Amino acid sequence: MLGNALRWMNRSLFQVSVLNTTMCNAGCPYCCSAGILNQPKGEFTLEEWRKISEKLPHFPWLTISGGEPFTKRDVKETVSLFIEGNKVEYASIITNGYYSDRIVPAAKELAQRYPDTRIGISISVDDLGERHDEVRRVKGNFERILKTFHALKEAQSELPNLSLKFNTVVTVFNYQRIDEIMAGIRALDPDMHTMNFIRRTWDSGEVKFPPEEELPGIFDKISRYYDTYGARAYTDEEGGLMAVKKQLSRLVDFNRSRVSLQRQYIQLIPETLKQKTQVIPCYAYDLSLFIYPKGDVAFCDILKPFANIKDFDYDYGKLMQSEVAKKTAAFIHNKGCWCYSPCVQYMNLVHNPKTVFRAAKYLVSS
Repeated sequence: MLGNALRWMNRSLFQVSVLNTTMCNAGCPYCCSAGILNQPKGEFTLEEWRKISEKLPHFPWLTISGGEPFTKRDVKETVSLFIEGNKVEYASIITNGYYSDRIVPAAKELAQRYPDTRIGISISVDDLGERHDEVRRVKGNFERILKTFHALKEAQSELPNLSLKFNTVVTVFNYQRIDEIMAGIRALDPDMHTMNFIRRTWDSGEVKFPPEEELPGIFDKISRYYDTYGARAYTDEEGGLMAVKKQLSRLVDFNRSRVSLQRQYIQLIPETLKQKTQVIPCYAYDLSLFIYPKGDVAFCDILKPFANIKDFDYDYGKLMQSEVAKKTAAFIHNKGCWCYSPCVQYMNLVHNPKTVFRAAKYLVSS
């Protein structure tokens, strides 16, 4: 058992996040990418993404986001080249759900074409009905979300590798309605519904965080809400997914141990806000790569990009050997930054010895 755990903890590239476009049809007042939106000149072509894929190692987890990724019509092709070239086990596309006529056929075709890869569609929803439309500043967006979701839900009966989830960003705009939001989404029966908190990134404006005195009650509600998703909350969505399930199953029966990544993440947030430091070590410099639409790269969504991969012949290996990459990695390793971003903290949790051995301890005692 110990040998398996130690082999698994040899960290290597785990997640690549591809922001395929700056274009977006929404106007969220808390957008993490607000400063770079709707500036398409110079965005990477499909051939440039192919060059990057060819020089990346195999990695299990791909995330596609934007902007709104489906404003571009080659999303399916972009996902395909990484699945085929890098042995991706889970491909997640984060979308506002508006472009049903593009999202549904693309998701279905990807799931059909790659039955051994989990294809995840993560739909952003920050309230219900017209309230959601007002926050996102897109008239009719919630109706489009329902259209997209129901079409994909129907397809799941024939596509068991198609995963559907919702994600809500908890902000000052909706924290008072999370009970109604969670109940409304739960009634739709998605595979998972995650609740993430607004965060400051390198390019975000004012962070519209819920009042501090309300946080303990919010955290408790969300933790109990995750329990309603049963085993799915422990094995499938938001982060480790199929890749994490496979890795942790080398050490423990992850289903039976009932170690919820979502619950552990929610519990991590208040401690991080209190200590204002890395509560668990951050391994983003080993595990993660964010690639922006024009080639800028970062290890996470919080820190400012440190280079452009074009300057390294689209070569991840050359990039990682550069002095600027080593300097940025040392900054993270030495706790020069801290955050509660789900984009990196789920990876940190499943690559942290305490998380793994907590699972093993529960299994032995259960």
